Amino acid sequence: MKVMLIIVLISVLMLGGEALQCYTCAEYKLNDTVFSNNGLTVACTNSTNTTCPDDDSVNQCETASISYTKTMGDTIGIVTGTIKTCSVKVLCTGCKAARADAETKPGFNESFWKCSTRYCDDDLCNTGSVAQLSFFVLTAIVAFFGLFF
Repeated sequence: MKVMLIIVLISVLMLGGEALQCYTCAEYKLNDTVFSNNGLTVACTNSTNTTCPDDDSVNQCETASISYTKTMGDTIGIVTGTIKTCSVKVLCTGCKAARADAETKPGFNESFWKCSTRYCDDDLCNTGSVAQLSFFVLTAIVAFFGLFF
């Protein structure tokens, strides 16, 4: 029985070494109204799951949250956005890329720029759910404890 559990544990560990999957999607709002027809907003669904490049450089799922003001004639609008993608944590790419993009938009006001980034390293962990345990980790835990108890 223990031999079978060892084989299962080794198989799970070998199969679990595949590339990370993250959501790649974005939602932008102007004064709490979603931009739906501008090509920027892409809903987070099963079709926006992306397998990240299988190398050591892309090792995290990232969620960047931005906020800035935009001048539109005599009015000022508040733009908010959430961007989810594969990333490299040490480069902090989300806020840098979002800022570079926002600066190209007419009416961008840099004095009100805010950006925060969260990283995680489990498959599809950038869904917004707080507690999530991947199938790989759960199987490895069950097999590990099965060896000793």
